[in-house]
Amino acid sequence: STSPFAPAVGFVGGTPAVSAVTVSPSTYSATAATYAEYVLTIAVTATDFADTAVITSITGDAPVELTQIDSTHFKVQISADCAASDTAVITFASRFDPTVKATHTITVS
Repeated sequence: STSPFAPAVGFVGGTPAVSAVTVSPSTYSATAATYAEYVLTIAVTATDFADTAVITSITGDAPVELTQIDSTHFKVQISADCAASDTAVITFASRFDPTVKATHTITVS
């Protein structure tokens, strides 16, 4: 007979890993001196329960603000103070493996 205290779930060992981070859309074209707001969707491909959170960073001269909505969506706001030729790059790197990342590029014209 089987004991009622026998494990009900079996676990198979594996090595956690993150193989990809994707951002959609990957680019955005903004209009100078015009406020813009939109949402990015982030997807992290992970195995064996690897952490799917991302670390964000913004570089460039375009006045951009980033707000996390939930684990897969970020709101981007571009200030009306933006000028033609401003750019910004938002990088989304895996917290589990920061070498795995995706970028979103904003250009203003």
